[in-house]
Amino acid sequence: MSHFIQETDALTRRWILRTKAEGGALVLGLFQPLIWLGLFGNMFGRVSGWQPKAFGTESYLAFQTGGIIAFTILNNALMGAVPLLFDRENGFLSKLLATPMSRAALIMSRFMYVVAFSMMQAVLILICAWFMGVTIGHGWQGVAIILFVGMLLCFGFTLLSIALVFIFPGHAAFFTAIGFLMTPILLTSNALMPLAAMPEWLQWVALANPLTHAVALMRPAVLGGPIDGRTAGISLGYLIVFNALMLVLAIRTVRRKTE
Repeated sequence: MSHFIQETDALTRRWILRTKAEGGALVLGLFQPLIWLGLFGNMFGRVSGWQPKAFGTESYLAFQTGGIIAFTILNNALMGAVPLLFDRENGFLSKLLATPMSRAALIMSRFMYVVAFSMMQAVLILICAWFMGVTIGHGWQGVAIILFVGMLLCFGFTLLSIALVFIFPGHAAFFTAIGFLMTPILLTSNALMPLAAMPEWLQWVALANPLTHAVALMRPAVLGGPIDGRTAGISLGYLIVFNALMLVLAIRTVRRKTE
């Protein structure tokens, strides 16, 4: 166990040092979601005025804050394994895997880095939303719920990203696959629109989408009011099962491709 912790720590430090060397990209990455928050809030701000009951609030900005946080984390997670992809293409990953290093440490280190970066973005979004007039209904408890759910969402999709790095032969196929997944996952979720506003067939598709369940847990934390324990339990269970499946997929894929 001590070797696993040391390996994970060393690899995580490598990701951090690599990011520090790209200061401009770090700043742009941290603040990009704030642009989404402002654009979506202003573009669709009148919608909640038309159907406030469907959205559960008069403020579309408050409604979509949880959705923007969830989508930001999804974006980070799906792109989370890109450094591994380039490490594989330049040969460094092969050298790394030739050592007695635990494969699990490789996966965990990448997850820890992506989670840390995503949580910083989530906090920045919440601060920006607060300055724009959005109050977190459940206060600090709501913030804790958002960050916890964000970590769950990040875990599953980071694992999927790692699996795709080893499944596809090069970066062109990887980025094509990520681009193919990203937009449908966003548009078939409740991140920007409530389930009640969707056609019935799309509601069923949305219920199979992990992003929907993450938003279903984050949004009440922002809007306040009572939290439905049964609905929250179903969404939490769905994310846990999804993460377990992605963990099995990632471990089996990495082992098969590196043996």
